[in-house]
Amino acid sequence: MLELENIQKPVEIPFIVTRQVKEVASVCNALIESRDMGIIYGEPGVGKSITASHITEKWTKKGSLRVIYTEADVGSTAVGIAKKLLNLITDLRPANAADAARIIENLSSKQQFDLIIVDEAERLNQRCLEMLRSIYDRTKIPVLLIGMTDLLRHLRSHKKFYSRISIAFHYEPLSYQQLSEYLGQLHPLLKDIDSVLEKELLDFIYQYSRGEFRRIIQMVKQAERVRRVNQHPVLSLSVFEAASKLMLRG
Repeated sequence: MLELENIQKPVEIPFIVTRQVKEVASVCNALIESRDMGIIYGEPGVGKSITASHITEKWTKKGSLRVIYTEADVGSTAVGIAKKLLNLITDLRPANAADAARIIENLSSKQQFDLIIVDEAERLNQRCLEMLRSIYDRTKIPVLLIGMTDLLRHLRSHKKFYSRISIAFHYEPLSYQQLSEYLGQLHPLLKDIDSVLEKELLDFIYQYSRGEFRRIIQMVKQAERVRRVNQHPVLSLSVFEAASKLMLRG
């Protein structure tokens, strides 16, 4: 039987500000300054959602900007999205999508809202997009949609919404060099690129993860767990190879 005291604590991975994170923050700032609408799109797992969530949390904690962040659910309705947005800023409940737009318009006249972010935006149907467009037209609160690579194609069929988009940013996976820099910051045992993090190890991680943020984090967590269990002094290639055998290959 497994002894409880032998259970390893969860591996904590710090959030590292990469070039992509800085570019997303720049997109958000540009939308806020211009009071426009924009989108961020990319393959699943590259870090879009965690980046947007981190930026929202950071700005909210600093009190510098008022950002409303929510995610669209599968089968989202206009009223459902409206309620999720309003839950974050008021106790008022809309009777319908048009009512939601009026409530947000009234609230925006009394307090500043800097940005509305809706993640998983490829799930939004035409009514949802019309509701968000109506909120934007009434209030000029910038709106940022985040979704997968087919988000652009999805929005092209909704011309009234699509015509208002001023910024479209493609969130790409980490390049080989960016992965090297990222791993050096991510873990204290991965700091020295010349000795500990050998080129063979970097090649292995890049080939396995394809630069996808989610898979990199999963690999590092699993490798650190394997290292702890086996009391290995460093996160070597053999440790990562052992960890990869416990993971699904994409």
